[in-house]
Amino acid sequence: YPDAISMTDEEWERLDIEAGIPTIYPETQDVFLPHHANLMDLKGISLDKGCYLGQEIIARMHYKGKIKRHMYRALLPKNPETPCPGDLLPIFDAPNEAPGVVVRVAPSDEGFELLIVLDEQHADFEKIRFKKADGPKLHRLDLSY
Repeated sequence: YPDAISMTDEEWERLDIEAGIPTIYPETQDVFLPHHANLMDLKGISLDKGCYLGQEIIARMHYKGKIKRHMYRALLPKNPETPCPGDLLPIFDAPNEAPGVVVRVAPSDEGFELLIVLDEQHADFEKIRFKKADGPKLHRLDLSY
């Protein structure tokens, strides 16, 4: 194809992160619900379809529950340690609390772009750090939806 564009796996990964598309890895299996990974926003969950595993729980959460964890896009500035799916994201002044987890990672010119699932009370990213309470600060980036 004459108009085809060639890209690396890292570039493809970064585009998926920019689009807010989560991936479940062995390290993140059974860590969060589909709602936490914004699958409702991505139209990745059907509430009308027939029976599927977990449908009742998903529908109950959608109609009756209050979802308190959501997926966000973040930037981790250049860091000697490469983030991985499943890495915990603790709070600056509460080292034993980790309200966030890394979902997906791609290197960028500024450091690393991440998709993270995070408790909504910390959506301002003010106290969220990478791996340790005194670790590097994450910066919130916009999602396309």
